[in-house]
Amino acid sequence: MRLWPAITCLSLLTGPALANEKPQIVTIQVVDGGGTPIRTAWVRVPGIQDHRDVDSNGLWEASTLPKYDGSLMSLTKGSMLELTIAAPGFYAQSLRYEIRPRRNEITVSLQAMPTPTLVENVDEDDDMMNAWLRKGLPSDEG
Repeated sequence: MRLWPAITCLSLLTGPALANEKPQIVTIQVVDGGGTPIRTAWVRVPGIQDHRDVDSNGLWEASTLPKYDGSLMSLTKGSMLELTIAAPGFYAQSLRYEIRPRRNEITVSLQAMPTPTLVENVDEDDDMMNAWLRKGLPSDEG
């Protein structure tokens, strides 16, 4: 008869421990400065095979990720997740996030890179190129 209370006590002690090991879904929404989803973004987690692209709504979701050794990394409550989020034409952003028991929803706003400007004064560029080319030629002055 003492076996039954021991089993009950053991299940009470291990129940919360097993609940902590349950993978939590982490959702990341990648947007630009105006709040528009960035469809070309990707998420990189160190130690994980490759990066993961976001979907057409700028969303990335995971509860487990494949490691290089073939095992799975579970995103469990209390663990720290390191991420790098990037997209073409935007500055990359790195962050650390502690996984909570519920509602692991993160919105990441990426800052756009400045648009390169073209040289407006073509004559000056031509003059500069001609001067550079003449620099290696013998001069007519004698």
